[in-house]
Formats: sequence, structure tokens, C-alpha cells
Amino acid sequence: MSEKSRATLADCRDTLLTTMILAECTLSEVCALTGHEEKSALTVWKHYKAERSEISMVPTKKWPNTTPNTALSN
Repeated sequence: MSEKSRATLADCRDTLLTTMILAECTLSEVCALTGHEEKSALTVWKHYKAERSEISMVPTKKWPNTTPNTALSN
């Protein structure tokens, strides 16, 4: 698999993760479908949350130890 293909695949996984967050899926659901580990999923979410305002407003009640305003601030 070429480097470009790997980057594209990673981008697709991250886009799916972001879409699932916007749909208010649980962390377990996101990890099961994207193949991310919990720590990786949270890292990706933190990255996209900083770039897209609609993500920062998503309620995270289904995600452990997070609230809409403090999630991933650690």
C-alpha cells in the first residue's frame, strides 16, 4: 500500500470517527467501528474539535470523564 493510500485510509477513519461523535455515538461504538483505541480516538477528537466549532458543541455525556466544555482538556 502506498503512503498516499495509507494517508487517505487514515483520513477516512478519522472522518468516520468525527461523524460518529457528531451523531453522539459512545466511545465504545466509535472504537469498535473505526478500529481506534480509546486513547487514539480521544486524540483524534481533540484535534478535530480544535478545527471545527460544531464538534466542540457536541454533548459528550456518553463519553467517560468528559463534559461538553472540558472534554479532552487534560
